[in-house]
Amino acid sequence: MADSFKVKVSIIIPVYKVERYIERCLRSVISQTYQGELECILVDDATPDQSMEIVGNILLTYCGNISFKIIRHEQNKGLSAARNTGIKNASGEYLYFLDSDDEITPDAIEKLGALAEKYAGVDMVCGNLYVSELMTWLFIPRSFSEYLTNARQIRKAMLKRQLPITVWNKLIRRDFLIGYNLWFVEGIVHEDEVWNFFVAKNINSLAICRAATYIYYQSDSSITTTVSFHRIKSFIEITDIFIHNIDAVLSRLQRKSIFFSGYAALLLMAEISDKDAVMNIANTLKATIKPLLKQTVRHFRIIELLLLLPFYLSPVFFKAINRHFYRCLRHLM
Repeated sequence: MADSFKVKVSIIIPVYKVERYIERCLRSVISQTYQGELECILVDDATPDQSMEIVGNILLTYCGNISFKIIRHEQNKGLSAARNTGIKNASGEYLYFLDSDDEITPDAIEKLGALAEKYAGVDMVCGNLYVSELMTWLFIPRSFSEYLTNARQIRKAMLKRQLPITVWNKLIRRDFLIGYNLWFVEGIVHEDEVWNFFVAKNINSLAICRAATYIYYQSDSSITTTVSFHRIKSFIEITDIFIHNIDAVLSRLQRKSIFFSGYAALLLMAEISDKDAVMNIANTLKATIKPLLKQTVRHFRIIELLLLLPFYLSPVFFKAINRHFYRCLRHLM
């Protein structure tokens, strides 16, 4: 019955160069079994291919209860801007972000929405997903309870990456997102890293769905899997954002996030053959990390001083020994 579900859900799908996948994605939305109010916002980020034509053809023959909205950008602005546009145009109590090259199970919103109804006012509902065994970091540990209200426990789990840092496959209460200004930083990639960091500062309640509700597809040509100066600069910008937003709550784990993003930049730099360009970027990274170095020296944090060494080594040398530093980072911080 429709009145069994009271939360309205807005699914937000950015669309850009996904003509090979958008039909699969959109049909997974159309097939939802959810009986509550559901809207789907497709943000055309000035895609130059046939993606929106495919969307239009599918919606032309659709006669279900889902309310579809198409919002168009006059020029390409990137994934973060498309998500922000979706948030501004959404009317649901809860938002659900879906990448246009993935899909959701038919009962995804039904299962997640049931938890949002069961635990009224919950800040976020996190679902499980289907992924390969090579990507177990996306799984939710079985040790977590279905409903968590210990803010410190939730925030620790997010900063320790015990919960997926990705924004997709989560119902997020719109008032929570807007109230804490949890917008996506525009102009960078790996924006979910920043979003997760700030959500972890503010979240107070979390529900967990054990069932797999999301089907994730990894593409070799994805912007987040290819080496580029834009990705390196994004990680450096993320590192800078983290450094200037450490607070007294769980500051050790917040600093750990700085090392993860900084090390990611170093590993990508090791793949660039242009030595002069790498040197320039390395100097930028050193300048970015300098405030953390000063804090570390001032408070005489021996372990962190050790972990800061890679920023003053050759990226190629760090690549050869990075496993040891990541082990230290995971177990000693």
